Amino acid sequence: MSPREVIPGLLSWAPAEAPPKDDTTWKSGVSFCEEDGGYKGYAVMHYAPQACGLAYGPLDLEQTVRFVVALDHQLSLWQKRKRTSPLVVYTEKDDIAAHANVGILMGAYLIWQLSWTVSEVTEKLGSATAAICLPCSWLQERKARGLKELGLMQVSFCWQGFEIAKRFHWVDHRCFSDGFYSNLVCSQYQAMRTAFDASWIVPNRLLVCADPTTTAEDPNPATFTHLFPPASNDSNLEDVALQDLVPGSPERKSDTTPNSLVSDGSGRYPHQNLIVTSQSPQAGSSLSLQVDDKDLGSAQPILPTSGIGPGFKMSELDCKIAPSGIAGVSSASGQGQPAATDRVRLRPAPVLISAPAESLTYADPTSPGGRTELNSTATVNKDYFSDDRAGSLDVNGVQKLSFVKLLEEQGICMVVRANFPKESGMISPSYSARQLKSYGIDHLDVPWGDYNGAVPPAGLVEKTLKAAGPLVEADQAVCVHCKGGFGRSVLLICCLAIHTWDVPGDAMLGWVRVTRPGAITTLEQERFLCSLTGRAALTKFLKGGSDSPVCCTIA
Repeated sequence: MSPREVIPGLLSWAPAEAPPKDDTTWKSGVSFCEEDGGYKGYAVMHYAPQACGLAYGPLDLEQTVRFVVALDHQLSLWQKRKRTSPLVVYTEKDDIAAHANVGILMGAYLIWQLSWTVSEVTEKLGSATAAICLPCSWLQERKARGLKELGLMQVSFCWQGFEIAKRFHWVDHRCFSDGFYSNLVCSQYQAMRTAFDASWIVPNRLLVCADPTTTAEDPNPATFTHLFPPASNDSNLEDVALQDLVPGSPERKSDTTPNSLVSDGSGRYPHQNLIVTSQSPQAGSSLSLQVDDKDLGSAQPILPTSGIGPGFKMSELDCKIAPSGIAGVSSASGQGQPAATDRVRLRPAPVLISAPAESLTYADPTSPGGRTELNSTATVNKDYFSDDRAGSLDVNGVQKLSFVKLLEEQGICMVVRANFPKESGMISPSYSARQLKSYGIDHLDVPWGDYNGAVPPAGLVEKTLKAAGPLVEADQAVCVHCKGGFGRSVLLICCLAIHTWDVPGDAMLGWVRVTRPGAITTLEQERFLCSLTGRAALTKFLKGGSDSPVCCTIA
């Protein structure tokens, strides 16, 4: 099959084709994504590769921007050197992931740099590329068995996302013409993800993040550690009284028992029957856990029990905490108890996720007796890359911001919480809404369960639109989060965007998967979002909805 002509005499597209021997006009599409001599590929920051399941794309916003810049630079050189043959961008045979991801990136170049429409891109790159369906985020192989479809998002959905991003200026065109500005934007994008597990879906309007409590307590030394400014941080979690927990929380009864809320004096609330130890890599990295959970007896590990996989490491800053009087806790002091200078954190490591071979749930070490769906982005999966960048947004080396200070500096006027204050995988209860409001930031609780597809109830979507919609329309910024910041929160942000800009759900699905890898976590959520063809469809859903989620059956 001969390459498809994209730009006459300048650019051609050859997916799943072997390049002719010694033909320098053929360039691997993946090579345009390389940075510092390597290809980063698909990843969800703070999570182990194994947790991503079958998902392989799309690539994140930084890689997308860098691809567009690199391809544009290569084509400029091609023209200056007056090459007689076009540049042929190809992907390897039988590599569907590369075909889909490079196809998405080619569309980004044509839409952002040449102002092509999605129809024009489809005509040139081919309907076969446009129609590739990517697996749903976090889809595990065992759950994929028997499914007729692994995902609903097509390559063309990302192209639609790029088109609306260009139309509404969600991407600054200077990224593609000014190298310094491009590097600055990419650095800020990665710094926000690294330090706060947060991403702008719509710049300066809609920010998504994980529940900040989970990020403050994760093992990554690059992430922030204070929810509130240090002067008031001593009471930030202990201020969360039981009456702050949202009535109706499915885990309220079990999670407010004395054992689950026993403080170790650090403001955190580890379970008394949870023992975690670690050693430094130099001493031979190891991690052990004891959980009083009968379900773990016959469990088989989903993830490796030794090592954390490529790009991951343990460090001296990993978990060194256990209830007083329990042996087996390593510390920098070497005395079995954390030294005063130790950075104490409870480590919910991904290597601890276990389940019976045929089970669709895993036993949750941080919530003994509790169980979570395998495709849930439970915070017990959190880990960190050894090459994660510096976590501070301040390039001058000033101490990292607290979460509230970030909200203030980013101009956030309202925070919407879509999770219950205490859910499976959360070491401590979420922050106090009362304390957040004391800093002049409005707060809205719209929680629903992260199970059965986690499609939002119409009543909660309507409540969010009424409270946050006018702010977004008035050019003010809103932050929405759930536990992991991928499913429920992103759905609410998509509904806010559809309501504000009257854009189709297909396009939002493609866009959020680029700006927030791992977003939209179930097939049911994909189907729900794709059913919203615009503002009218969203309004129809609200009028015909109830307090029960829409039933989206996956055959």
